[in-house]
Amino acid sequence: MIFDDNRWVYEGLSRFNFFPNQKAPIGELPPCITSRQLTPEVAELVLAEEGPKARDATVGYDEVSYLMTRHDNIPRRLSLIHPVPYLRMAGHIWTHWNEISSAVGSENSAIKPERHDDARILIMNYEDVLSKSRHILSASFGKRFKVETDIASCFNSIYSHSIPWAVVGFEAEKARLRGEGVSHWSDRLDLMQRTAKRKETVGVSIGPGTSSIIVEIILGKVDARLREKGYEFRRFIDDYICFAETHDKAQSFLSDVGRFLSDYRLHLNLQKTSIVELPQPLSASWVTELSNALESLMLVASEQEDAKIFANGATQYLDLAIKLNRETRDGSILKYAFGSLIAWIHENALYDVSEYLINLAWHYPALLPYLDSLHDKFPESLNSYEPQLNAIIIENAKHRRSDGMAWPLHLMRKTGLKLTSETIESILASRDCVAYTLLFEMHQADDQIIAFAKDLLDQDYLERDEYWLLLYQLAYHDVIPLHENEKGFAVMLEHKVNFVPADDTKTTTEAYCDYLNNPFWEEGEGPLSMSDWILEQAKLGREVKDDPLGS
Repeated sequence: MIFDDNRWVYEGLSRFNFFPNQKAPIGELPPCITSRQLTPEVAELVLAEEGPKARDATVGYDEVSYLMTRHDNIPRRLSLIHPVPYLRMAGHIWTHWNEISSAVGSENSAIKPERHDDARILIMNYEDVLSKSRHILSASFGKRFKVETDIASCFNSIYSHSIPWAVVGFEAEKARLRGEGVSHWSDRLDLMQRTAKRKETVGVSIGPGTSSIIVEIILGKVDARLREKGYEFRRFIDDYICFAETHDKAQSFLSDVGRFLSDYRLHLNLQKTSIVELPQPLSASWVTELSNALESLMLVASEQEDAKIFANGATQYLDLAIKLNRETRDGSILKYAFGSLIAWIHENALYDVSEYLINLAWHYPALLPYLDSLHDKFPESLNSYEPQLNAIIIENAKHRRSDGMAWPLHLMRKTGLKLTSETIESILASRDCVAYTLLFEMHQADDQIIAFAKDLLDQDYLERDEYWLLLYQLAYHDVIPLHENEKGFAVMLEHKVNFVPADDTKTTTEAYCDYLNNPFWEEGEGPLSMSDWILEQAKLGREVKDDPLGS
């Protein structure tokens, strides 16, 4: 049982920030892929079975690649890290959270670990327009210049040894390496990070919550040094905004932030660095145009009884978004447009907006998640788009875009739409792990996928790790055996962990999490162990399914 004031950290990392799922309101992965059943209790049992130094001395672990399409249709590589090294880092961070929390609590960071309502501890959502405007107005008063810059390939450039450098300091870490000091929790986190990524010292995986915490540990130290120099700035993950009284001070900020970053082997992205004279508009011009257009539509809609936007207005609004997107090439425009529109469209406009979105999604796969939002609002919206979704999968399979395959597969799985033989062949040719996994969950091409997986079982560690999600799910469905060396996976199977659950039914360990998270306990009652809680439920006549402890 894991119950203390910091349990939310462990549960947030294991259940809700394991996979790339840090965007709001729409995540990077389709919602059907989830780690919610990987509770802290299961995590501790996995780690006990694997041992504290699993693969430390060998090749380490590899990870599943997930290529997510950006607005320019160039994929960005996200990672589904192997569960064993990830849970080791999550457990280690939880154990030392009282010390780590101060290291990741930079007052200049707009996005840092905290307890969110949906139980995630990291959500990479930028401030809303009003909050951002208020901050800029406050921070820029009396200043003449605004500096903007970011770190070049931040996550891919993180040097793992810089974790202890940031926490204990350069000299203390050098002394430890000379045998003159004691090991620190940051040294262990350094080793765990390297083991999770093929023993490499450069780069942290993009997506897992542990990576974001590591980045905050390092950049929090840079923030502290900048504050000591008297700069007024804000950091959004790896983007800096600073307001300065003079052009010389603006230049000094760039010089200092570049110098402090270089101490940790990080560098500024000069192509995204600028100094502009104030005042300037608070929002980009396209934000203003779209906001004004939507407000006008809402004023017209308010004259109607149900205050919704009809087809003509919705189409004109999306036409404007297309025009602005062509003029500015800002990848946020189309996502912003659909995200702000979907909540207000009238049912009679459903067909027109769906048609517009499905056509744009072929060109811009980053829009596919909005089809899911539209379907949730109007369940019948996708029924006629079976040919289009097949075509989108085929197009994205050619370019190895994971999200361009995963999201349509998710949509077709939940709506019962059929894949064509050409679509299936294109997915198989892509060799994409997430697409393979969802294809099997739809029971398409089972023989080919099972044969592929059985061949993988004969490969080395790292080759298997690149498809760990597929291998685990096939073992979950009992169509292939687990590899004998995957002891942690055996524990997860025993506790019914399914990364692609068919519904919202909770496992026993999930229900136990609900119990621990409920503060309204009976008088004199404390948190029970899982086995005692199961027995207590039995006494009360409440059935607990899939009892993992055999109580």
